[in-house]
Amino acid sequence: MTVALAAVVAVFRVIRGLVFSIAMGALTAGALSGIFALSAGPETAWVVNVSVLAGEVAAIGLAAAIFSRRRIPSIAEVRRTTEPRGPVHPVQMFLLLAYGAGALLQVPALFAWFSADRALLLEVLGTERDPLRLDLVPAAVLYSLPTLAATLLVLFVATSVGGAFATRRLALRFLTAGVILQAGVWGVEYLVGRGVRDLGAAALRLMADAPAADTAQAVAWIQRHDGVARSMLPMLTALVTVYVVTWLAAYVTSATSPVAAVASPAPAIPAVAQMSVAPPLAQIPPVLRSGPTPFDQRFYVLRFRPGWRIAGLLFGRSVIEYTLQTIPPTSGVEFSFSWATGVLRRASGGPEIFRLRAAERHDLLKRTYVVSDAMTGAAIGKLLPHADDWQIVGPDERLVADVVRASASFQQTIWIISTGGEEWCRLVAVMGATAASAEVQIEFLPPSDGRLDRTLAVALMPLLEERARRSRTV
Repeated sequence: MTVALAAVVAVFRVIRGLVFSIAMGALTAGALSGIFALSAGPETAWVVNVSVLAGEVAAIGLAAAIFSRRRIPSIAEVRRTTEPRGPVHPVQMFLLLAYGAGALLQVPALFAWFSADRALLLEVLGTERDPLRLDLVPAAVLYSLPTLAATLLVLFVATSVGGAFATRRLALRFLTAGVILQAGVWGVEYLVGRGVRDLGAAALRLMADAPAADTAQAVAWIQRHDGVARSMLPMLTALVTVYVVTWLAAYVTSATSPVAAVASPAPAIPAVAQMSVAPPLAQIPPVLRSGPTPFDQRFYVLRFRPGWRIAGLLFGRSVIEYTLQTIPPTSGVEFSFSWATGVLRRASGGPEIFRLRAAERHDLLKRTYVVSDAMTGAAIGKLLPHADDWQIVGPDERLVADVVRASASFQQTIWIISTGGEEWCRLVAVMGATAASAEVQIEFLPPSDGRLDRTLAVALMPLLEERARRSRTV
């Protein structure tokens, strides 16, 4: 089942990328048609309609891509086997599987739609291939609607699988992401269908002086296309509606269920640590015994070094420097980290503690980071990215701990470092009024003492600050 849920995550990401691409394409088309409309006469008023339509498609597509981004679970979250299963309600599972089956029953009608559009295209263009490939333009217009319908059907099935078979907490996120993407694709489908009908009406107006037989043939062609396009829209609308209703019911239920209370994110630090009940020792994966490190306090905060915020945002992270202090600040306990060298050292030119450097590509071309002793060069461990999460690996390539994003909002993002279901550390990226005021707080929990090299957790802080700040500006 983990493989199936990982496939659902991949489907969501691909469709989100498709929706974002459609939105950006519509934005470009709207800008170009808007420029053309400024010099167009009354006879080309349809260009203004195209510009408005493109703006509407871009708005819906961007909204769906942006709002679904944080709701799609990561592969690392899906692969976690230590999380309590907390299965979804049997009624929810039954309904979602029924909706998925209903979506699969629409596949024959979808193939019929493609066949009908192909026949309509052949009536207009014939069977000979255009050497300039200008036939791709009407083909793209005709096939766009059934392609969007096919995307919706895939989304229905993927949402059913994720919402029915994931843990209760992840199931709600699958449902939320699926419903947002469904609404976005359905909205784009509706707008594109309306735009195609408007273009057909404009073409008929241009044929006002054409022979009656040609006009009648064009009217019949448009009516056939419109009839085929409308054949599946009621069922697609009904399916989107029932998924939204099911999501609302699941959201209301999760807000009052005890499982949701357990899965809710911890408050921002500093706060009183809540130690999780440790599982049996056999369930805890190999851990890294820590040696002495200078990070012997419980709370630390990473902030931009004063005077370097704007320069870093303008010229990239290579000129960014941070300060690392205890909470509350303790005299003599301060560190600095520079992306230019990748070295964290004690402030005021003190000794170097560790070096952070990018290594091989990992997880969809993201970089693995190696943490090493700044003086000896000995490897301390690796930080492996997995979508929004990370894994900490020791120098022997064995897994030390998972770093899972527990919650994300506009103001803060929380990551939990844990192993075997036991929380070791919390990292909270807090955003201020601007992206330049971001900071990352870290809290070391008692179960990590003697089992986690704190250097690895501290090395994550600049990476998480950068990720949180970039997500704020996306």
